[in-house]
Amino acid sequence: MRKIVLLSIAVIFSFTAFSQDFSNKGKEFWLCFPNHIPSGANGNLSIWITSDQASSGTVTMTNGAFTANFNIVANGIQEIQVPHALAHISNAESGTVIQKSIKVAVNAGQPAVVAYAQQWGNARSAATLLLPTNVLGKKYYAILGRNFKLLQPNLVPMLQLPQSIMEFCKHL
Repeated sequence: MRKIVLLSIAVIFSFTAFSQDFSNKGKEFWLCFPNHIPSGANGNLSIWITSDQASSGTVTMTNGAFTANFNIVANGIQEIQVPHALAHISNAESGTVIQKSIKVAVNAGQPAVVAYAQQWGNARSAATLLLPTNVLGKKYYAILGRNFKLLQPNLVPMLQLPQSIMEFCKHL
């Protein structure tokens, strides 16, 4: 009897289950090159683009300082290195509006891609999966903590799309 009750409950709840309705595959991505303290010389930014189908597109900065094309074969991957001197956002630029955002765009009529970003320098590395603009939400919160070890202010790079609202809470 107990098994029947558990099975009945499982069947009832399976009809109300929800799944993810979006993917990290897309045709437009936005990112920036925030401050990264490498263990040595300047840090680097690589954008890795891949797809299960052949695709092409461009990586551009909104200020026009950098443009690179990508052409990916099916199940291939391509690295685009963005020059530090052109794209890096330093702590000194905090609190200002700058045009250093980076756009990854697939050419019209081409299949969607998946994009990753990696900041690296000598022995340090940080990476992230980029989400395409079609899956981004409408409202964001940036929650920061104190950075006691480095004694530097937190830098929150932000890119505001026309349909989004951003609220920042400063922790003193």
